[in-house]
Amino acid sequence: MELFVSLSERIPERITFNVNLDPLKERAKKAWYWLELYAQYVTRRKKKPEKRKDFSISIKKAVLARQLNRCGSCMSHYPRLQFHHKDRNHSNNSISNCQALCPNCHDMKSWKTKL
Repeated sequence: MELFVSLSERIPERITFNVNLDPLKERAKKAWYWLELYAQYVTRRKKKPEKRKDFSISIKKAVLARQLNRCGSCMSHYPRLQFHHKDRNHSNNSISNCQALCPNCHDMKSWKTKL
């Protein structure tokens, strides 16, 4: 009786596994499907609004001259007027969108839109 058996006798030359790969293929297809949907969502979603910009000094001076240094709403003189975006788009800084208001009127217009 031989005590040592060679490795080639113990291990077959070719090992085969009986594994069904169909479920893995289905999971891979579903994963690609969801990745494609996410990619479409990312490309279609709304972009972040532009960063808020202030009116330029030249536009502020032109609006103050047009309104005779008065509030555009109550027409009162106030030493420090605030500038309001009429269309509430803070990236639109055209002169037609600018209005000088006293702090009270500016707060009322701002809060009216928020409520």
